[in-house]
Amino acid sequence: MEKEIRNNEKEAKKLTTLLYTVPLVLAIIVAFIYIFTQLNFLLIIFAILMFVILFGWDGSTRTCPECKKWNAIIWTKVDKETREVQSKNKGKKKSSKEKITKMEGTCKYCKKTVNTERKRFI
Repeated sequence: MEKEIRNNEKEAKKLTTLLYTVPLVLAIIVAFIYIFTQLNFLLIIFAILMFVILFGWDGSTRTCPECKKWNAIIWTKVDKETREVQSKNKGKKKSSKEKITKMEGTCKYCKKTVNTERKRFI
């Protein structure tokens, strides 16, 4: 069982690298080349790379923390809420809004329930 988890983790890292990290670096390089040359066919290449990046990012965020399978979690419940946050900085009070996304899902393979919470300032 532990050997299978290690193999799943290696495969997930490999897929994340191939479908997210490498295309992201290539997209940045293509963007810089486009800025300096203004060759329009580079926009097609950039669009294809962005599609692969989005697929890789989505799959890597849905990796199960228990069995380490890539793209294994199916989100069943998503709650979004916004609240105001007060922060103190050198005696001054500053208020800002914070968007909180709570997600609950289950793994397709090990059936474990996963809860995540993401905070973002807006």
